Amino acid sequence: MLRANALDTSDPYEQTNRAVFNANNVVYDIALRPVAGAYITVVPSLIRQRISSGINNLEEPRILANNILQLRPNAAYKTFGRFMINSTLGVGGLFDVATWGGLERQTGDFGQTLYVYGVSSGPYLVLPIFGPSTVRDTVGKIVDEASDPGTYAIDRVGGFWPTLAIGVVGSLERIDGLDDVEAGSIDAYSRLRSVYLQKRASELGDAVGLSVTPGLDKPTTPITDTAPIKVNKAKTKRRRAKHHG
Repeated sequence: MLRANALDTSDPYEQTNRAVFNANNVVYDIALRPVAGAYITVVPSLIRQRISSGINNLEEPRILANNILQLRPNAAYKTFGRFMINSTLGVGGLFDVATWGGLERQTGDFGQTLYVYGVSSGPYLVLPIFGPSTVRDTVGKIVDEASDPGTYAIDRVGGFWPTLAIGVVGSLERIDGLDDVEAGSIDAYSRLRSVYLQKRASELGDAVGLSVTPGLDKPTTPITDTAPIKVNKAKTKRRRAKHHG
């Protein structure tokens, strides 16, 4: 199976990216952060958890499709199982019964799929409103949004406003996480870029069963291989003695 450059950590558009990052923060401060604060204050935590679980369940068909495209049968099996269990026993996904039973949520998006089939990441980007991305992941986001069966079903059944509400709630959750990342950071832009690239490397690693490090051309160590590197002390001593001799 093909595997492209995992993550290009270069930031050739940093000046533009920083401008977009600052503009996003202005929009967040004016529009989203006040709404997010009111949402957290007014809506009880239990209800917010149910809403979040329901939105996550709507994403499972998209994750399943990408699991299949990435030739990850085990992940596809788990994702299918999660969707069926949570959609029935979990009352339409409002309760994450699958996770309680040990069936963990899988990763799966079209950016990952492009990576698996040889499309390089391209440089780091900051998108208006959506935030950190890469060229490859930007294409992936567009495809995921356009082909998401969960969003399509909600739009067909409920129309525009329920679809918009789901998007807004998702944005509110991202803002809450963004505030946590930026808290206490001297350079919030660099901090967010680093956090995004590390998180994305982990997700790309999921797609190929390897540990991915941002900036490396290829995945490195299998995820299950956590054994430390062993040093041959005898050879090290001989080298030191030769060096000093």
